[in-house]
Amino acid sequence: MGGYAALEFASCWTGRFAGLGLFHSHPFEDSEERKTARRRGIDTLQAGKRDLYVAQLFPNLFTTNFIEKNPTTLNELISNGKKQSPEGIAAALQAMLNRRDHQHTLSETKCPVLFLLGAHDTLVPPEQGLKAALLPVVADLQLLPGAAHMAMYECAKESAEILNSFWDFCQSKIVNRKS
Repeated sequence: MGGYAALEFASCWTGRFAGLGLFHSHPFEDSEERKTARRRGIDTLQAGKRDLYVAQLFPNLFTTNFIEKNPTTLNELISNGKKQSPEGIAAALQAMLNRRDHQHTLSETKCPVLFLLGAHDTLVPPEQGLKAALLPVVADLQLLPGAAHMAMYECAKESAEILNSFWDFCQSKIVNRKS
């Protein structure tokens, strides 16, 4: 949810950013299909089925290849997810369901925007990132071919390199503005 929070912050504090990174995120309002899925998740949680919800959620965030090679990571994430309160998870789903469209935020931003996406991401498909990358004046679109929605696990080294490079680029823009 970091990208959604960053977009909301950016809409309130235009001009205060050296750069904006959207890691598996997008500015668009949920589709009706996605809203229905979030409502279904809330219903499942309210029915006392948190463990079922969490167990079904995490495998869909990764490529099959990653899951096969890293079952311990998946099991740890599921275990940690089961420690979260159903009310907290439902509140997060409701917050995502109610978030506003931020296409205007990206269109009006003057800072560079990074779109870091997984080629196999079904929650934030690459097509959404491509569409969103047309909105800001300066966009850096990075597509990780071996990742779904969790590149921070699936392509940790590559993700870190991309983020560091983007940070350096944004810092250089600040230095150049001060010169």
